[in-house]
Amino acid sequence: MSAISPMSSPGGTPGRFHDLGLRAASAAVLLPVALGALSWGGLVWAALLVLLFAGLMREWIGLGRRVAPAARPRFLLAGVVYAAVPAAALVWLRDRPHGLAAVLFLLVVVWMTDIGAYAAGRLLGGPRLAPAISPGKTVSGAIGGLAVGVLAGVLVARTPAAILPAAVLSIVSQAGDLAESA
Repeated sequence: MSAISPMSSPGGTPGRFHDLGLRAASAAVLLPVALGALSWGGLVWAALLVLLFAGLMREWIGLGRRVAPAARPRFLLAGVVYAAVPAAALVWLRDRPHGLAAVLFLLVVVWMTDIGAYAAGRLLGGPRLAPAISPGKTVSGAIGGLAVGVLAGVLVARTPAAILPAAVLSIVSQAGDLAESA
């Protein structure tokens, strides 16, 4: 007799967290690389962001094959802007005084918002947030993501003054996630 858990459901079909192992393994590899490059700063941080930019552009070009030929140049330009502007902003911000703390705060709030939204949405379910745009996102996930993102931001910044910036960043990151899905 097998146990039923969130990892599996009766009949051997994947459960609510069927992809958790892959996500955890990816994070275990990528998190130290990202944090190491961020800590090092300078060319190491910039090189990581260039590699991420190249990966994003590879995916974007692949998506562009589905776009009507007449619209492809605009689509590709939008992808360059979409990927290059944040990458350049992260390089610029990291090189400022207190830049390491600022970028770390930003990344932790965004990452923890995503993790909190995923966990709350999978555990609690409930009404869909925007079913026409992203059918998997739930209201409970959005609220859970906001709560976890704000808590993480306050813990990283070590001050309650981080509540508002963390909340704004969490909401913006979730809105960006929805925009990506659109």
